[in-house]
Amino acid sequence: MTDPRPIGERNFMQMCIRLLIEFLSDRHYDHPLSQQLLYKPMKKDFVNIMQFLFRQLDPNFLFSTKIEEDVGNCFRTLKYPFPISKTALAAVGTLHSWPPLLAAISWLIELLTYDSIVQEEGGDDADDNGDKEMFEYLTVAYKAFLSGNDDEYDLMTRKMEESFDAQNRKIQQETDVVQRENDDLRRQIEELETGQSLPSLNNKKRDYTHDRDKLKALVQKLEINKEKYHDSIRMMEQKLARAHHEYEAYQAKAAELQHRIDTQELSADDLERMQRERARLQELLATVDARFKGIQASHWQKETAISEQMDRVEEAVKEYMTLCRRLKLDEKHGSGIDFGISIDAHSGGAQAATALMLHLKKTIVPGLQHFRRQRIERLDRVLDRVVEAKVMTGQATSEMNDAVEAARGIDGQERKLEEAIRKEQEAMDAALELKSREIEEMELELERLQNDDDVSTGVGKAEKLLREARAAYAEMTEQYEREIDSRLRFIQHAIAMCIAFKERVVSQLGDAERAVRRMDE
Repeated sequence: MTDPRPIGERNFMQMCIRLLIEFLSDRHYDHPLSQQLLYKPMKKDFVNIMQFLFRQLDPNFLFSTKIEEDVGNCFRTLKYPFPISKTALAAVGTLHSWPPLLAAISWLIELLTYDSIVQEEGGDDADDNGDKEMFEYLTVAYKAFLSGNDDEYDLMTRKMEESFDAQNRKIQQETDVVQRENDDLRRQIEELETGQSLPSLNNKKRDYTHDRDKLKALVQKLEINKEKYHDSIRMMEQKLARAHHEYEAYQAKAAELQHRIDTQELSADDLERMQRERARLQELLATVDARFKGIQASHWQKETAISEQMDRVEEAVKEYMTLCRRLKLDEKHGSGIDFGISIDAHSGGAQAATALMLHLKKTIVPGLQHFRRQRIERLDRVLDRVVEAKVMTGQATSEMNDAVEAARGIDGQERKLEEAIRKEQEAMDAALELKSREIEEMELELERLQNDDDVSTGVGKAEKLLREARAAYAEMTEQYEREIDSRLRFIQHAIAMCIAFKERVVSQLGDAERAVRRMDE
């Protein structure tokens, strides 16, 4: 169940603190108390306040060694509607623990205030059954007895006896009346039992029987009151006798003291010396009181300063633990050393501080120094590997640049070769075209000669020239194809070498980058 009250707001906390201070001041709280102290109380102050409040309910209340469990059990017994965390009880003065505890204390104060009001109202409404009159008589009679006014004492005693006698007579008269009514009822019952109307008589009988029972109960009650008054009279007589004896003893003691005062020897110098001593002691008491108040104020200031210093220590420990988590300083990564610090600045005292200092000197500081040396050595190794990687990267870059320049040279040579091949191809095409035209001319000439019967001798010569031209054309074509094939193979080989070199350079660069990343990690 969530607390609907604004327990975290400053106004609500101030109201609860004022209520707590007023209640503790009214009930005479015997420990230091201030509004500043209640904003961040120490655990000792919290324990004193809770013990004082619980003693309002049970004067014999004491905490056991498990204070957190005692406080939680007490609030559960009182039906406090919200849970109280043991963690909050262990660290009382922290910002997240104190507001709900302060709200619980405010609830307990309201409960105690309501209980006192109910008890006062209940005491006023109680039926004293004559005890009040008896107490008033005892008060007046005892005062008269102590003052030695025997006449007034005897008069009060006679009045009290007359009052009791009057009450007894009244009770006796009421008893007689009831007895007569009972006799009348019995007589009427006897008469009615002999009558004719039995149902009506039975009804009357039931009514009369009921009235008789009521009267019997009344008589019994009056008899009880009568016995009670007689017992009260006897007790008062005994008390008066004891008071008379005490009065006589006091008178004898007073006479003895008066005799001692009258017979003792005390000069004026003794009286003056006693007065001076009294004045000196009063001045000394005032000085001691002022010094005590000063020491108390200084103590409160020092406690406040200590509380603030403890808060700063807690913040420093939290920052340290954050850095440990960032640096992975645990037992797994810290060579088996526990670098963690768990501290409650508001409990433990000097023993906890000594243990913490010992832990810091013997475990944490040497462990951190060892961790720092390891980090420096690892950093040196990483830097060496980075330098090596940079050298390798520079070499690879230089080789890659050389390869790129070589590739560019090969590309230039390739373009030149292509240009030369193109020119040679054009020249060969031109030569082939020329040869082709010559062949065509020769074929035309041959055809013309074949048509000319007179020129038979030139046919053989022309055919020979034609065969030679065709052979030259075939040889030139084959040579041209071989040259083109050779140039293409050379270009393909150069391109393959460039691609292989480029892939090797890229692979070396990738290996160098991965090595650098591993060293950085």
